[in-house]
Amino acid sequence: RGVYRIHASSSTMGVLRTFRQNNVTTALLRQATILEYLARCGYSAPRPIMTLAHKPVSCYQDWSALFTTFIEGTNADFSYAHLTDLGACLGRLHKLSEQVMMGTTASSVQILPGSRFQLSSAIPYALSQLLPEAHRVPMEIWPLYRGLIATLHRIQQTINLPITLVHADSQPHHAIYTASGEMILTNWGSAGMGPAILDVSYLLLLSHLEKPECFPIRPNAQAIAAVVRGYCQQRELTDQEHAVLPDAVRFGIALSSAQQLPSILNGQWRKSTQLQTLQACYDVSTDIASLALHHFQQEATRAS
Repeated sequence: RGVYRIHASSSTMGVLRTFRQNNVTTALLRQATILEYLARCGYSAPRPIMTLAHKPVSCYQDWSALFTTFIEGTNADFSYAHLTDLGACLGRLHKLSEQVMMGTTASSVQILPGSRFQLSSAIPYALSQLLPEAHRVPMEIWPLYRGLIATLHRIQQTINLPITLVHADSQPHHAIYTASGEMILTNWGSAGMGPAILDVSYLLLLSHLEKPECFPIRPNAQAIAAVVRGYCQQRELTDQEHAVLPDAVRFGIALSSAQQLPSILNGQWRKSTQLQTLQACYDVSTDIASLALHHFQQEATRAS
């Protein structure tokens, strides 16, 4: 695979992502579909650049490629001002698709692909990876393992969570400020339809990982307040989203554990920084959710 910055013409600069993998063409087409939808809605994001055959994805032998516009600017960071803008970007994305789904063009949203957070696929996948490992899980990390399994089951049983277009990996590393001062989200490979609360909860968690191997992770009330403040400028949570917030914060940890735990247990798990990060995130998740709930409720009171 490769990522290249290319001058397509004197006026067009783009990013070419190439992959030599099976089944990657479908994933690239899903991403192109989402970026085209955002363009139609006027939401700032990279735009697909069509091939000469007017297709969003190019295929040659066993290679697939997606060419998108290049966003010129400076990278966002973990400052509170940037986290506020990031929360606002995410809230605007969720509000946009939420409004469309309630309008006459709902069908255009319903045909969008699912995200990494789509419950109908994400939870069965995570459980299929985690449950077979039960006999290998050491007692020292059994509470983590058991807690994440319980989180997945509770989320699976939750109903009436608002479904919107979600980014599914929003963080300062995936945001750029343009020369005009506008923040634009990048890296849309995990995006699609999914519960909005899982998206903003993942941002709340990732806002604590500026130094991911600095343990233990302490809850940062100011970072949480910044994300919530920006998000609530665009969208308010529902009562059901408030209720599920603790499990929503842990959901991203459960998905990461499903991807990483089998290989962690195959090696020297006591020395695994991946496992230490998962454990540290899980340990701080309740405090993050509690502080976030407090700030969401404060913002709701202020708005009313």
